[in-house]
Amino acid sequence: MVKKNKKTKKPRNLKYLGIIIAIIILLTSAIAIIIVMPPAGWQETKNNKTPQQTLTASYSNITTQTLYQKINQSENTTILDLRPCTCSYKSGHIPTAQLPPDDITELYNNTNTIIVYDWGGSPIADAIDYCDRLINNTHATIYYLEGGINDWINHDYPLVDGKGE
Repeated sequence: MVKKNKKTKKPRNLKYLGIIIAIIILLTSAIAIIIVMPPAGWQETKNNKTPQQTLTASYSNITTQTLYQKINQSENTTILDLRPCTCSYKSGHIPTAQLPPDDITELYNNTNTIIVYDWGGSPIADAIDYCDRLINNTHATIYYLEGGINDWINHDYPLVDGKGE
């Protein structure tokens, strides 16, 4: 008796399984690339391995010592306190600092240099957003105070009580 070869039928599920495996491999590769080469604007901190957003090349950093000298030299510099709560400003801020204006275009021709600060460490998202808006709406050179007001306080530089200006 001669046996006939039966064609083996591949189940359809095998086809879908191959597609699912290919998708998993692509996703795993993408995640590995992001871990090895994080997106621009992200860096690891020295103390821990969590990514924190940093300011882009459109800004420059300024040290507390340089800012202190600028204030004492009475240079035409606008200093903006970008801490999220105005109560922080009222309880104490860097001399000559002001809260950001509601209309950013008010700063357009009023100053050549704008220095912004927040609490310190890495700039908060609001500070980064505000710096971007300044760059797009003024001709001023924009600086971010390294270490923020916390570094200012650590250097024993004076604070001014705010009156809710």
